[in-house]
Amino acid sequence: MELESLFSRRRTIRKFKQKQIPKKILFSCIDAGRLAPSARNQQSLEYVLVTRNVMKVFSCTSWATYAPAAGPKQGEEPAAFIVVVSKRSEQNEYSLIDCGIAAGHIVLAAYSHGIASCILGSIDRDQLSAELNLPTDYVIHVVICLGFAAQKSVVDDWKPGARYWVDEKNTVHVPKRKLSEILHEEKF
Repeated sequence: MELESLFSRRRTIRKFKQKQIPKKILFSCIDAGRLAPSARNQQSLEYVLVTRNVMKVFSCTSWATYAPAAGPKQGEEPAAFIVVVSKRSEQNEYSLIDCGIAAGHIVLAAYSHGIASCILGSIDRDQLSAELNLPTDYVIHVVICLGFAAQKSVVDDWKPGARYWVDEKNTVHVPKRKLSEILHEEKF
């Protein structure tokens, strides 16, 4: 799939079919995160892949705070989670930037394999750390939810105050600002 097509077509999905993802694809997605640029080439990020105990991770997450109908119900949970972590001692002013770049690589790699995704930051980190048996010197950055899409998501034109919403066909509408509204050439 062409890279620009990945950018324009990949949307956040919050409802998933109950179908397993081949491990080879999941490893490929994590490898895309591993290969992402890292400030100072620090490479401090690590990844916890969860495919068997997904409900334990799911119970530690919050979904779709702007449009609760967009979030998954029972039977619509992700098939896999990738929990992005790093050692507290390796944190610096670039850690969250590195995490964002790696997460972007992971979800684009997933989409190239036909896998939908949602990056979550609304997490009960203490509970999830306990569930994952995470060493105390590690911090959870984000949880990436993966699965085969059970809903569609489309881009709408953004208007001030616009939020995403779900229509009667279970399609999520995501307002995005136009390029002409955010691009400033040479000067602001």
